Amino acid sequence: MPSSVYYLDGPSLASSTSAYDDPGLNSVAPNGFYSDGVIVRELIDGVFQPQSTCPSCALPCNTGLVAASGDGVWYMDMDLGSSTGAVVVTLDFPTPNAFPVGIQVLYDGTIYNSGSSPIYGYLAGTSGLPVFLGTQSYDCGLVVNSPWSGIPVKKYDGATFSVSGLTETVNVVNTQLDLTLASPAFFYMIIPKTNPAITTAQVKLITLCGAPSSFSVEVECPSSLVPFDSSQGGASAFEACESSVSWTYYVFHVNGSAGTLGLWDMVFADINGANPLPDGYYQSPDLPAPNTWFQVVNGVVVQFGECIYGANYLIKRCGDDEEFIAELQLGVPTPSIGDFVEVSSQPFCVFQVIAYSSGTPDKVITGTSAVTDCNQVCFSYNVINNTPETHNISYVDCSSTPVSYNLPPGYAYSFCALVGSISSSIPVTAVGCCAP
Repeated sequence: MPSSVYYLDGPSLASSTSAYDDPGLNSVAPNGFYSDGVIVRELIDGVFQPQSTCPSCALPCNTGLVAASGDGVWYMDMDLGSSTGAVVVTLDFPTPNAFPVGIQVLYDGTIYNSGSSPIYGYLAGTSGLPVFLGTQSYDCGLVVNSPWSGIPVKKYDGATFSVSGLTETVNVVNTQLDLTLASPAFFYMIIPKTNPAITTAQVKLITLCGAPSSFSVEVECPSSLVPFDSSQGGASAFEACESSVSWTYYVFHVNGSAGTLGLWDMVFADINGANPLPDGYYQSPDLPAPNTWFQVVNGVVVQFGECIYGANYLIKRCGDDEEFIAELQLGVPTPSIGDFVEVSSQPFCVFQVIAYSSGTPDKVITGTSAVTDCNQVCFSYNVINNTPETHNISYVDCSSTPVSYNLPPGYAYSFCALVGSISSSIPVTAVGCCAP
């Protein structure tokens, strides 16, 4: 659109929903693109579309640390080039304490506002809004003093931030705060650049606590993350330790280095950082000794541990889930975690191997079982009706036949049923194994 005067229905272009020709907001402005010198938004039939950055205004990445202080809404329109990879945005805080700083990165229509600190690990705010980071006791009333009006807008010019002459109104809500006991020291964000054609990103920072506010920020050009070897994720450390190390994942080091994972490192399934590893436990040789497994929460490494296999097995009985430690009888094939086995002292019982153990055995595994699920096993049960009413007990018996039994008040009933098939409104007690 040619330069002209238009009127917004909000305090800034970023927060408005439409533009008008008149101050009374009666006549919707023409379709087209509108800019305040910081962002650009397209107006279609009276509705603003998501904001983006003007490519011609974007400046090269690999900025090095750019310092800023005082109040402001700070914008960095970055040209990331045509390469793909992970874009690292680093926010450097004063230590040991830091006044809060808000940050978000807009790239390819997505707002990024989460990352990791070498002190506190994963930090994030509410979806679609800047996250405010810093020292809890240095909060200058971010929420209670909202909205903050007249905050000067400052733009990165390739070397430093310069005053644009514009101002913004900033509103902060509780869910945007992830303040910590002391300064987070650094905050690292990974922006996945997977599309060569999308070359611009906008970094937005907010400081509201006056002259003491300060930070430094750096935007790196896209590069490949560091690969490391791992198993697939499991629900437990035991499961991870049983898995084969046959996968390659990728890491951005927060505390680790040279491919050796560290606490609070960010880990991904792809080289560009688009897919954080799911929550769970993983086995890897690329850990600080003597550790052999690591746990991931929110795409961040939260703890390490050592796989303990032992010579024996922890087994769980199908039917009542009682656990025992068992040793393997000579000549019996070695079971894996999750396999079903039989033991010498309980001929009709089936057990599932759930972990390795170094404990003293009280059972002996005599062979594997054809069972593939505990629900295929028959177990004996007892029920007593201590109520004044008749209750129905339904189940599937050991021959896979459905059974329905009405139990009168004061009576007891014993039966064998397939595990998991019982329906009863009064308590049923597992007794022991029974012949199929």
